[in-house]
Amino acid sequence: MDELQLLRPWWLLSLLPLLAAWTWLRRRPDQVARMQRVVDPHLLPHLLVGEHRSKGPRPIHLLGLVWLLGAVAMAGPSWRATPSPFPENPGLVIVLKASASMDAVDVQPSRLERSRQKLRDLLARRRGDATGLIVYSGSAHLVMPLTRDERIIPIMLEELTPDLMP
Repeated sequence: MDELQLLRPWWLLSLLPLLAAWTWLRRRPDQVARMQRVVDPHLLPHLLVGEHRSKGPRPIHLLGLVWLLGAVAMAGPSWRATPSPFPENPGLVIVLKASASMDAVDVQPSRLERSRQKLRDLLARRRGDATGLIVYSGSAHLVMPLTRDERIIPIMLEELTPDLMP
């Protein structure tokens, strides 16, 4: 039983309203008991229709059972946890523009050089995480697919100029 775990245990909180309703129904005074206090005992059998205690499950019992089974099913009981299909860190693909307009010097030293600096800072923070590089100038080109080698993308960035782009 140690391997049994719930994938979504918060669904068990939906049993609280069921528990409250069950408690309320149990504490509610019985109709027959209330009538016995005000009606003479010899008249009571003639006023009651059917038996005062029904045998077998009533619709409220079926509703409670369905509610209970639904809550347990939604909680996701599992004998073993399945790993998430999504990795914790899926990687980052950087897209960089390398057109002639990136040689403009409105930002010192140039837009392209400033982009390189920003990307080097970003790569320094992402040590060990998968990173890729795509460069575009009219059309996009894959420079480096996702890799965990943090040394290769800065080397590629240094050699990147607008003259290389088709």
